Amino acid sequence: MSSRRTLSVLALAGWLALMVLLQPINHDEDQYVAAAALAARGLLPFRDFLYLQMPLQPFILGPLAAVTPGWTLLALRLANAAFALAAIIGVYGALRRHGAGDRTAAWASGLLAFSVPFAYGARVARNDALPTALMAMALWALAGTPGRTRLLLAGLALGLATSAKISLALPLAAVGLWLLWQALARHARAGWVDVLAYGAGGVIGLLPSLAARIAHPGAFDYGVLRFPVEASAAWYLGNGLDGRLTLAGKLFDSVLALAQGPALPALVLVAVVAVRRRQFGMLEALLVGALVGALLPTPTWPQYFMPMLPPLFVLLGRDIDRMPRLARPALTSVAAATAVALLAIGGVAWQRVGAPAALAVTADARWIGAQVSGPGAIASLSVARVVDSGHRFDARFAGGAAFYRTAGDRSPTELRRWRMTSPQTLAADLDRRPPAALLTGYEGASGVNRRRQPDAGLAAWARSRGYRRVPTPDGQGTLWLPPHPAVAQDRGIAGPKGPAAAAG
Repeated sequence: MSSRRTLSVLALAGWLALMVLLQPINHDEDQYVAAAALAARGLLPFRDFLYLQMPLQPFILGPLAAVTPGWTLLALRLANAAFALAAIIGVYGALRRHGAGDRTAAWASGLLAFSVPFAYGARVARNDALPTALMAMALWALAGTPGRTRLLLAGLALGLATSAKISLALPLAAVGLWLLWQALARHARAGWVDVLAYGAGGVIGLLPSLAARIAHPGAFDYGVLRFPVEASAAWYLGNGLDGRLTLAGKLFDSVLALAQGPALPALVLVAVVAVRRRQFGMLEALLVGALVGALLPTPTWPQYFMPMLPPLFVLLGRDIDRMPRLARPALTSVAAATAVALLAIGGVAWQRVGAPAALAVTADARWIGAQVSGPGAIASLSVARVVDSGHRFDARFAGGAAFYRTAGDRSPTELRRWRMTSPQTLAADLDRRPPAALLTGYEGASGVNRRRQPDAGLAAWARSRGYRRVPTPDGQGTLWLPPHPAVAQDRGIAGPKGPAAAAG
């Protein structure tokens, strides 16, 4: 690798790391942080706790969480930034295989970093960056005229991507259907061997998900298939956000997401070139499959488009010479403006809290840990805010607010089988195994456009059991500590130091 390329990679790595530090925490991160931390403790998704995604990411990041106590949130975020950097490098490599010059490949892959859906997924502890990196690996394998070994590798990469995020099943299937169409059109044995090679790779990549589905069908089907359809819609309807669920709302959200950065104009340019060429190849099939996969969930969020961006920018770089001359400088200007905006937003957050957001959350978690004593776990829907406290968090809240806020629709039998709790079973569950502390306030009425208050029930339980209210350093949350022993004895409260708490 030339010194210029090395400097470019280091600059991108530094940029992504800076974005990780500046990004304020988002409650979407809770379930992903919880799953990795529980995997570090030897617990398995669907068997020991309900997970709302495909199972690959906790298996990969669990060992990282195990070796980074006290820094788990930051480590998981940096891991996703590393996946994002791998995706950028993969797009560059794919373009070089397609015959693009070094500058064009570097330009198109650089644009990827400054599309807001990509930038967001790269700096939070979610499950968007890993499948995006695997998508880029598939693009590299499929570039040029792929042989059977590379088709096997592409199928493996997209199969693994699907095992990390179910929406990647659409691009996995799109490439398979394109290869099948080619085999039928050519009437050649070689085409069918290509289909089999790609399909074999895909099946191997899907094995983690297939194993989880066979072992725990009920939890898997609900967490992966039913929850995104049933529970998400119920939450938005309950908060008066019906418009987000309509076709018009989805289209508006999608255009808005892609318009933040160069992705939307790039998509328009690529579509125009494809129509003019009247050709629909494997790359176009991959892009369409990824776009449909991003649009299927309701409502639509910007990060859903992250895995779609690598094939988009590969096609952009491959066909840039067929586009208007102003396309390159215009897209470069949009990317530069987006970078400035991202930096400014992160700087404002830094100024507001007096430290980079990720470090501030880690410091608050350690403060929480210093206040808590006893062997019990910390109960909270905001798992990412307590994971670095030095105390275990209560695995019954591993789904974060995402699961808990609609868990009342599940039967007590299901909840016991999944080892989770709900607003209806909360009091009995916490009485049976009292926590060492509770953290609330981050899922309350202060949320934007939120009528329901998911963690209000935790605060009510703590208040009724005599737990002491302590404001957190950031002024947003409330740490609930057990009553003093004399008070607890007077009220007949078992307290978190009993045998049941120790079992937690």
